[in-house]
Amino acid sequence: MATLLFRFATDKTAISKVEYGFVAATIALGLIGALATLKTTLPASTTSVPVTARPAH
Repeated sequence: MATLLFRFATDKTAISKVEYGFVAATIALGLIGALATLKTTLPASTTSVPVTARPAH
């Protein structure tokens, strides 16, 4: 059991995987925040666009 803990403590690849997980989580949170902002602002901007129609000739 002690050798297993020693190998886990000295393994550097697990640290890299955890760091990549944190980076992926940060990117995901940023995307969720951006999409939530677009969800509330996009409908408001589309309703304020004036629509003018020309009569057919």
